[in-house]
Amino acid sequence: GIADNWTGGTADGARSHAAGAVERHNDCARGKGYALEFCITEYIRESGADAGAIVDADTVVSRNFLSVVGGALQRGVEAGQVRDTVDNAVAGWRPAMQYVSLELKNHARALGRRALGCSAGLFGNGMFFARSLLLRTGWPATSIVEDLEFGFRLMSEGIKVDYVPEAAVFALMPTSDEATETQKARWEFGQLAMARALAPRLARAVLHQRSLAALLWLLDLLTPPLVPPVSYT
Repeated sequence: GIADNWTGGTADGARSHAAGAVERHNDCARGKGYALEFCITEYIRESGADAGAIVDADTVVSRNFLSVVGGALQRGVEAGQVRDTVDNAVAGWRPAMQYVSLELKNHARALGRRALGCSAGLFGNGMFFARSLLLRTGWPATSIVEDLEFGFRLMSEGIKVDYVPEAAVFALMPTSDEATETQKARWEFGQLAMARALAPRLARAVLHQRSLAALLWLLDLLTPPLVPPVSYT
């Protein structure tokens, strides 16, 4: 695991449960993207690991996670994404709505993309990559929505992200008003910034190259949220 700018004994807690922990402290470069780049440089490159999987700390993985991911990598998958869903959907209406949202936005859409033979994209949690890809690209995405940014980079380079829904990650969603609004705003405003940056390039790819992958990405970026990232009360 990566203990990124944590001082509360997170790394020691992981080690006490026989888990490896990489510590990083950098107040000038904060965020998940910087942490992942650090892990690739300091751990993946040095350890000789065949692949890397990215799972959030508040997440439970399905029992078949490693076997399914391993099987996909053996089939030659360079980048993959398992099903990303909610662990506490019955804890209230907010996590229940997040469950519905993820099922529609991630699972159903990824199944459609897979049926069309297109890249599924990355969801931030439950991603996995072959060692060769990580060493070749590093983690060049440092925005708030680093998964969306890196997924676009892979798509633009012709690298397909395979959707592997046979395994899943189950994340805890916030149940309070303040935490829900903060997380929702982070996601939606991060996507808005990416839409402004990438929409012109995607539109050119659609018009000049007739790229189905670029069209799907453009539609995703321009689709407004079902619920505005403001008050939920």
